[in-house]
Amino acid sequence: MAAVRRYPSVLGKPAYVLVLLAVVAGWDYPSAIARVLGKKQPTVSEQLAELKAAGLIRTGERTKAQHYIVGWDPLIYELQDLMNAILEQRGRDYRDGAFLPTVKRLGLSRILPPELFEDFLKHYFTTLREFRGIQKTFSEVCVSMFKALDELTEKELGLIAERYKADPALLKDVSALIGLEADHIEHLAFQSITDEISHQNRAGQGS
Repeated sequence: MAAVRRYPSVLGKPAYVLVLLAVVAGWDYPSAIARVLGKKQPTVSEQLAELKAAGLIRTGERTKAQHYIVGWDPLIYELQDLMNAILEQRGRDYRDGAFLPTVKRLGLSRILPPELFEDFLKHYFTTLREFRGIQKTFSEVCVSMFKALDELTEKELGLIAERYKADPALLKDVSALIGLEADHIEHLAFQSITDEISHQNRAGQGS
């Protein structure tokens, strides 16, 4: 259990998360990870050692060179811990108070199947490299994932829900609530600026 407390410190470093994502996507040798990320191998080896010490990856059977395997349990733990924190904050009055009891009764793994999360991270790494996206912390990746899920069309979400045996309506509700963390506060901040400007403009016209 002591290693659990080490997850947040490592997962809060985008450079380490990027190395972890490379392992998720199948780049499991230090030399291959260094090559695909354009990093020096000693740097990658050091980051892999820290990820291993935190319990996020483990070494596979030794072949010609050391390779690594993702430890999914701590990643799912961190994902669901984040989900719980946000849903507890935002979901108390949602759906007339019936939402949180439903979530707790079904369990988070039924709402967002771990297999879907694993496949998302694999595809996310490939897309991140292709479009030269900005590196993020693990929590930022998770919140952005829900924001993206919320923005899928009904057909797209239905295809995903069917493949991973999830409830599309419940997945949509959870994604909408957690996705608010991605931009809701920022949106309201800008809205307050525009409201202030409008108020000043009206006051200026009346003088």
